[in-house]
Amino acid sequence: MAIRATPQVLRELATLQRRIAELEERHGMRPAQVPLPGVEAGVHEVVAEFVDGCVVVLSPSGVIRSATGSEEVLGLRPEELVGRSAWALVLPEDLPAVAAFRSAAEGAAVEFRTRLPDGSVRWVELAARPHVVGGEARETVAVLRDVSRRRLDEERLRDAQPAGAARPPLADGFLALDGAGRVLSLSEGLLDVWGLPRDAVAAGASAEAVEAAELARVRDPEAYRAALERERASPDETAVLELELRDGRTLERTSAPGLPGGAGPVGRLVHYRDVTRRRQAEARMHARLRHQAAVASASRLALGAGALDDLLDAAAGLAAGALAVEAAAYLEALPGGGLLLRSGAGVPPRPDGGPVPEEGTVAGLALRHGAPVRFSDLAADGRFRDEALAAAGAVSGLAVPVRGKERTIGVLAAWSRAARAFAVEDVHFLETLGNVIAAAAGGLTAEAALRVRERLARAVFEGSLDGMVIADDAGAIVEANGAAAAALGLARDSLVGRSLADGDLFHWGGEAVERIPDPRQGRAEGEVAVRLPSGDRWLEWAAVGRILPGRHLLVLRDVTERRAMQAKLALADRMISVGALAAGVAHELNNPLAYLATNLAYLSERLPEMAAPGAGRDEACAALEEASEGAERMRLIIADLRTFSRAPPERRGPVELGPVLQSCINMAWNEIRHRARLERDFDRAPAVLGNEARLAQVFVNLLVNAAQAIPEGAAERNAIRVAARAAGDGQVVVEIRDTGQGIPPENLGRIFEPFYTTKPAGMGTGLGLSICKDIVESLGGRIDVESEPAVGTSVRVLLRAAEVQPPAPAPPPAPPPLPRRRVLVVDDEPLIGAALRRALDREHDVTLVASA
Repeated sequence: MAIRATPQVLRELATLQRRIAELEERHGMRPAQVPLPGVEAGVHEVVAEFVDGCVVVLSPSGVIRSATGSEEVLGLRPEELVGRSAWALVLPEDLPAVAAFRSAAEGAAVEFRTRLPDGSVRWVELAARPHVVGGEARETVAVLRDVSRRRLDEERLRDAQPAGAARPPLADGFLALDGAGRVLSLSEGLLDVWGLPRDAVAAGASAEAVEAAELARVRDPEAYRAALERERASPDETAVLELELRDGRTLERTSAPGLPGGAGPVGRLVHYRDVTRRRQAEARMHARLRHQAAVASASRLALGAGALDDLLDAAAGLAAGALAVEAAAYLEALPGGGLLLRSGAGVPPRPDGGPVPEEGTVAGLALRHGAPVRFSDLAADGRFRDEALAAAGAVSGLAVPVRGKERTIGVLAAWSRAARAFAVEDVHFLETLGNVIAAAAGGLTAEAALRVRERLARAVFEGSLDGMVIADDAGAIVEANGAAAAALGLARDSLVGRSLADGDLFHWGGEAVERIPDPRQGRAEGEVAVRLPSGDRWLEWAAVGRILPGRHLLVLRDVTERRAMQAKLALADRMISVGALAAGVAHELNNPLAYLATNLAYLSERLPEMAAPGAGRDEACAALEEASEGAERMRLIIADLRTFSRAPPERRGPVELGPVLQSCINMAWNEIRHRARLERDFDRAPAVLGNEARLAQVFVNLLVNAAQAIPEGAAERNAIRVAARAAGDGQVVVEIRDTGQGIPPENLGRIFEPFYTTKPAGMGTGLGLSICKDIVESLGGRIDVESEPAVGTSVRVLLRAAEVQPPAPAPPPAPPPLPRRRVLVVDDEPLIGAALRRALDREHDVTLVASA
């Protein structure tokens, strides 16, 4: 039961007071002039303020004298009704029912059809009571209500109900009391509203009889009795009560002062209305508002939640408050089965502290079936054996699964310690709240994964050995990693804001070699040079456009060493080709040289025997000697070619420096003889540990460089000195000194860099000294250079000395001369065979053939 003073009630009270004042003025009455128990004309206007419908006053013959509120019910204005017969409003087929109602002593209510001005038909309910003054019925006060919708609802209800079911009770009831508390009049709706029999209350009954009937039906009689006492204590005030009946319905009772009489207001007008449906609707609306507010609060928390536990704690509290229950909880589904109590409001901890099992529990059933679970009596529900929930005092409740993107991630549950039937709206609310939790959990998981990916991407960006530069649409650098800064020789902070088209970033000798294109064009790649304080470097670049809107990636890789290696490989390939060519040439030259040398030796032996002494023979012998010397020189040149072109063997061993140096001098002699004198000092050089072909490659390079450092035409004024000696500590030094133009100090530190050269274009690749350094270091040695401009350059090669071998044993004595034998000579070169036959035929019998 509740007492309310709503704005509507206050408006009704003000209207009532205004009507009373108008009646006093119209009839010239004072309160003491109102006779009792009768009611003067005009009371219907006061009643109309409390009645939802049309109130009309009829003459004994049925003529309408006055009306209020007629437009909403009959579609006619009050002035259009005055003077008309009330019978004209009733359709002919309904006149008998209305006549029977009028002739009834107490009449109840009757429903009839009326035709509206637009031609449509409407059902109207008529409730009427005579206005009795001095025992004479002077007029009738009637209340008309539009019941078309109710009739439609009743028809639908009747169609759905079994035959003979009672019709629904009327929604409103009306009661008029005089100053003594006696019943002046009442509507049949009053009996229906209270569920009273027709003879329970009649006109003239006392108010106590009515109150007794009411007290027997309200849920809280004491509170109702106290409210009635307060009402009697303030007879001039309007009172509004809400009464909860034992049958579960709710009535709204509005009581207001009646007409004035005597020294003050006397009598009361009481209106009853069944507001059960309205209150239920309001309760549902309020519950829905609570649900919406809770979901909105949870959504706001989810948007800014830094941790899921904060949202879960808040969601449990919001669920308990919105559902008006004692406890709510979120249970997380464990990967191995079972549920873990993650957060709760009003939830005691589990006695064992362990997970909630799926079997036999409310939350477990919701999880396993993936559907909401409701229960109104936990103890009587045979689906559960939830001892922990029973120990918490739960009687009724519900649980809904919380579904993630790929699986059910938990259960959201709420329960009450009182019996309660949870509505579908409650389930929907809890499911919506669960969706908020699932979305937040998924979002937080995605954010965590994104942060991991961002950290990984940042780590890759920062830790990459390749330079990475990110530019905007205009080509301006917005970010660069440490490798990019190192590759460009600038600080990272100084790179930001600079343009990729800046010629100071990518250049060679101060001029741009290859412009990096607009990164927005997509993928592109190329090579570009940069000049650093430590030397010029080659960078390979690759541009990837639009890795993000307005962002483009440029990857830089230092390929200086790779280019050097490629050049070395190309040079090595050329050297192999040259060596193979030289070996082939040497092989082809060996054949004619063999028979040339053999024939010359034969002639040198036989000519003195065949010719008589004299100037002619001596001249011929001198010519043969010179020819033999030339042949020997050719043999040495061919041997040098073989030494230089021989493929380096896998093993290393002792190498005699003298023959190697002499062979290298022979090969470089054409470059030396026109530029400088050659000075030798390596006859006593000890053997070194190395490879003959590799060392020859080093010394030929150094001799050629020394010769090319001296201009032609002044050989008598310049010298190249080649010397070798022991240097102590198990090392041997080979020094090649020239009197050339020298190397400037600023270039001396770069002479071993790949591709660095001071020679004119076409005179060198810039790889010779780099290769020499690699060869010497691979043999465990070191190469040093000293130079002074206009004075000359000295290159010292330090090598590891070879271990001294023990002296060879003395050769055995010469064997005695062999007897004459038969010798078979097989050679595909006829001239070689002929030369061999001549050389052997004095001691042996020689047979010569050209093939096997």
